[in-house]
Amino acid sequence: MVIGRIARDFGLRTRTTGGRRIGMSGTRVEQLPLIRTRSVDACGVRPRTGLAERSGPAEQAGPPLRLLTHDGGS
Repeated sequence: MVIGRIARDFGLRTRTTGGRRIGMSGTRVEQLPLIRTRSVDACGVRPRTGLAERSGPAEQAGPPLRLLTHDGGS
């Protein structure tokens, strides 16, 4: 539910990307720190790809995609 609220509050699109991952697209750079803080504070969810780190599916999809995961990886 936290992911849904964050997506709604920031006007983001979400999709299930596999396993335990949810993709969020439509983010603006200035939104990322607050999105990260809200997700970590609410349930320990950390963005899997960082602002300067792109690899795999995030790189292929472009900079707006940020993957969130419950596994605590960073």
